[in-house]
Amino acid sequence: MSKLPRRPDGSDWPLHGGAEEFIEFIESELKPLIQSEFFVDRSHQTLIGHSLGGLLVLDVLFSRTSAFQTYIAGSPST
Repeated sequence: MSKLPRRPDGSDWPLHGGAEEFIEFIESELKPLIQSEFFVDRSHQTLIGHSLGGLLVLDVLFSRTSAFQTYIAGSPST
């Protein structure tokens, strides 16, 4: 893996990655919490993301196809 160039201000780059942990949190903690408080039609769930969130949507679409029924990836960024 290549090393990132130094930031102009010399500070550390923010941590990146963690998509798998984030979607696992959504599936195992967030969805059940929401479903415990509100009626949720599990046959009509949508994941929406823009930019890096759009990239996450595409990752989930191809890796966990049954997690949601509709996927909206707005301007996915790499």
